[in-house]
Amino acid sequence: MKKRECAKSRNDLLPAADLVLALNWMAVDPAHRNRGVGSLLMHVGITRADGLDLECWMEASAMGKPLYEKFGFQSLLKIAFDNEKSEASDEWRKCAHELTPPPIFAMWRPKKSSGVGPQGDFQLPWSLGTKP
Repeated sequence: MKKRECAKSRNDLLPAADLVLALNWMAVDPAHRNRGVGSLLMHVGITRADGLDLECWMEASAMGKPLYEKFGFQSLLKIAFDNEKSEASDEWRKCAHELTPPPIFAMWRPKKSSGVGPQGDFQLPWSLGTKP
């Protein structure tokens, strides 16, 4: 049996263009909101991304979206369940209303070296690396 070689650095794993930093969901206990906890957590993630010069991805709720936008994230698309049904029964409509999760937003932040500010013009991720 051959010994497997371990990657010596992140560059051995993927081409640089494919590397991104995915930030996880976060939540702050309601008793501790509006005290800067969310901004502090975001600052840690953004500092790490900028230090590695990586773009960032995350999913956001409607409540978290304004915070992430303050840190330069752009909403790419809204993801919501389509539970419309023609001639739906009252029971269907009730279940759809009670059980459908709220929409989430796919958000992206360009890497620091792109030179793009929080609200500046930028290329969407799927157009990067393509020639017109």
